[in-house]
Amino acid sequence: MATHFFYSYIVLRFFIIYKTSQAMASEQTLNVAFLWHQHQPYYKVAAPDGKPFFAMPWVRLHGVKDYFDIPNYLTDFPTLKQNFNLVPSLLMQIEDYTEHGVEDHIMRLTRLPAGQLNEHDREQIIDDFFLAHEERMIAPNPRYKELLDRRSEWRQFSVEDWCDLQMWYNLCWIGESWKTKEPFRSWIQKGRGFSESDKAGVLAAHLDILRKIIPLYRRLAREQQIEISVTPLYHPILPLLNDTAIAQKSNPHTTLSEKAFVYPDDAHWHIRAAREFFQSRMGFAPRGMWPSEGSVSQAVIGQIAEEGFRWVATDEEILMRSESRTPGDPYQPYRIRTSKSEVVVLFRDHGLSDAIGFRYAAMPPEKAAAEFVSHLEAIREDLIRRGLDPSQRLVSIILDGENCWEYYPNNGREFLRALYLRLSTSQTIETVRINDYLMKIQTPQLPEIHHIHPGSWIAHNFDVWIGSHPEKNTAWEYLTETRLFLETARKSGKYTFEKLDHAWEMMAIAEGSDWFWWMGDDHQARHKTRFDVLFRYFLRRVYDALGEPAHEKLFVPIMADRKKEPVLHRPKALLRPRIDGKESSFYEWRDAGFYAASKDADTMSGGQVWFDSIQFGFDEHYLYIRLNFSPDQITLLREKKFTVQAFFDYEGQRVVHAQELNVHTQDWVFGEIAEWRIIRSRIPLPCRFSVGLFDGRNNLETKPLRGGIPLDPDHDAMDRDVWSA
Repeated sequence: MATHFFYSYIVLRFFIIYKTSQAMASEQTLNVAFLWHQHQPYYKVAAPDGKPFFAMPWVRLHGVKDYFDIPNYLTDFPTLKQNFNLVPSLLMQIEDYTEHGVEDHIMRLTRLPAGQLNEHDREQIIDDFFLAHEERMIAPNPRYKELLDRRSEWRQFSVEDWCDLQMWYNLCWIGESWKTKEPFRSWIQKGRGFSESDKAGVLAAHLDILRKIIPLYRRLAREQQIEISVTPLYHPILPLLNDTAIAQKSNPHTTLSEKAFVYPDDAHWHIRAAREFFQSRMGFAPRGMWPSEGSVSQAVIGQIAEEGFRWVATDEEILMRSESRTPGDPYQPYRIRTSKSEVVVLFRDHGLSDAIGFRYAAMPPEKAAAEFVSHLEAIREDLIRRGLDPSQRLVSIILDGENCWEYYPNNGREFLRALYLRLSTSQTIETVRINDYLMKIQTPQLPEIHHIHPGSWIAHNFDVWIGSHPEKNTAWEYLTETRLFLETARKSGKYTFEKLDHAWEMMAIAEGSDWFWWMGDDHQARHKTRFDVLFRYFLRRVYDALGEPAHEKLFVPIMADRKKEPVLHRPKALLRPRIDGKESSFYEWRDAGFYAASKDADTMSGGQVWFDSIQFGFDEHYLYIRLNFSPDQITLLREKKFTVQAFFDYEGQRVVHAQELNVHTQDWVFGEIAEWRIIRSRIPLPCRFSVGLFDGRNNLETKPLRGGIPLDPDHDAMDRDVWSA
């Protein structure tokens, strides 16, 4: 009897412990911080008559589509907390639109009466008024799609055609929050036959939306639903302003110019000026900073801490290469002590952030939201399994807040609403404002980083902005020479404070990151040379401000006048390659389709380059895929466990084929190259395909980022889809 009682007691004790642990686990909610980075470079220039205008329209167009809508979705989910990073150069330009009457060149072209357009006006409109995502923004509007299909016949356009095109380009950028409201609903239903007053009306309506953006952020911050952080004033790469030589510390293979740019005071000015500007507009001081492109160094952390910021964020790849006594844990904030203060550093989850930025647009919204939340649940369960408290950890989701949404159906509305609903009703996941999270944990007990790795959120280095292409280095040489001119002018005592102040403002704008982003051949856009024009314009304005002649080379383009080089070629004939991991003969892949993966990037970047190119083609029974990896990654690819996945998308459905990289089969061999054979009947043809490389759950790279490579054994789709960079 006593023995029976003893065993019953033991069972009861274990049951109580088990139920208690279950209850504790349910109380251990995982903290998740979304940080949406809202950014545009500075586009304001002076016309020949001296009147200012914006050389590009992206502040206005993303303003009416994204900068209002994305935070506005939160109003339907009052328990959800989020974080927004606002770049001062963006806020300045919103104010210029709404308070100072500055217009962009698209507005000027829209205001021109359709019946009075000259040849130059028409050429500009045809060149610029289709710069929108065709599938998501043009095709849903039949009249707009009709005009696109007739684009090559523009010289036969009627006055009504021109007026409708002027109207539709501005109308297609309207955010989902506004499409069902007047006057937008009536304009969309009307579809065609627009009037001059309609054109004036849509521009006025755009300005009305822009006027609501900054008050919306202020209100959400006041109601404690969002935290707002800031970026250095004109979005420079701070470590490079401190000393461009640091680029070789993050990537020893980077080639730099002989003359270094070493102006740490400039970097500090951008930080301090951003804090002061933010406080003047928002009425409170920012607690956090997202340094441009997540770019950090030990010196930059010290400068940010000195200006009173409590937290800074960058990418998890920076953590893995930094010096700390504690193993790198991206869900664990770290402290960095400086000579005068200390700051907490957060690290973005690279895979989950990029999933929203690049992958989920091609998935059904509910499925994408469910997958995202399941990843968060898996992180939480793994922390508990390791004896760690999820309520003390933080998953940071950080990405651009505007550029990805045009690739989603309905600008991401259904995905975000599905995601927000799941998160706001979850019992195990809590969305947080970053500073609130830091207030509830004991930051003095956080592990310490003794020396942070210098780099950015893209490939943990600075190659996107310097050293990877002669054009980037040339731009830095011009910047260095102009900065030296300004420093010499300041010391000369010849110029008034007002002139020097204006010259410095132009110099600071030229230090922004975007000009360097577009140099070289790693990012493509139809009008990327305009960034070269703007960069040299601001450098010349430094000289103009002091009444001095600019150097002649600042009037000459840095970017090469590249012809439109295709990034995708269709297959020319049937293939019969041997699956042996090497190019057995020159003719084996000669007739294959070719996709230049490393050259296909745009306003966003997926991070480190793994795929150099992809070749593909068919015979009667198989699809053949050849993966040519970046030479820099081959050694690492052989040392670790990676998985390759091929995604085949057809009418909203996705078929996935997966293969372990270093496990050879009769259909897959990774040697000098990776060769893959897939039975045609297992692919939904015709379709579009992309290829992803995975390290466990982390998607290291997927190419193409969006859209997919068209596949049709009869080449019907190929003829229509030869891309150009």
